[in-house]
Amino acid sequence: MISQMPVIKLPETLTRICSLDLRNSKATMSEIVLIVESDSFLSLFIRQAFGEFSAKGGLVTILNSLGWQGFRNRIAEAYLQYAKNGTYPKTVNIDAVKYAIEFERRFEFLFSESNSRAFLLGMYLKLCEIDLERNDEFFEERFIGIPHQVDEILAMGKSKSANPDWLILIVWSFYNKFGKPKCLEFFKTSKGDIDEIMNQVSKKDYTDFIMDLLIYGHAINDTQIFTETRV
Repeated sequence: MISQMPVIKLPETLTRICSLDLRNSKATMSEIVLIVESDSFLSLFIRQAFGEFSAKGGLVTILNSLGWQGFRNRIAEAYLQYAKNGTYPKTVNIDAVKYAIEFERRFEFLFSESNSRAFLLGMYLKLCEIDLERNDEFFEERFIGIPHQVDEILAMGKSKSANPDWLILIVWSFYNKFGKPKCLEFFKTSKGDIDEIMNQVSKKDYTDFIMDLLIYGHAINDTQIFTETRV
């Protein structure tokens, strides 16, 4: 179950920039720079490690040179390298973050191009894998990812989601507990109303589901799903 994942926290700055709505690209690019500049260590690190993209300019120049996804991916790679090795790299080459990039592409049918929340969930899963590899003596690169039956259930929906990470997580949690046929039945009869689904499950299943959500919500410091009843 998801609730058995390691209890970790994603870097706050990464979580904040990946949660932005980038549809208004000019305004949001300014917000990205402001968020990064509020993190004095990350701001200095980017200027040093991404120097080849700066052309003697600042963060705005680096962001414009790399583009949003290139900028985001390199920041994420630096965090992953720190999680693996205990130090930040002097230069950043795309490697470990490929998992999160491929995860985002896998679920791109769920969200608009400007949304990075599926990438955020991919980062969470990769950091869990790194934590397990470091702390579990029985870990043998056997990290259990999301079954493709979850994709099939999600593909039944017709609209894009502003929070695809939560949507994937909810369906994954239900699939782990009930299997594909029951999941499809739940979502069809309830029309995505979580409260209605919760009224149909046992107290234990309800508790397990909430724990799954709490583990991820804690990791990204986001509790908004607990104020919404429809996915």
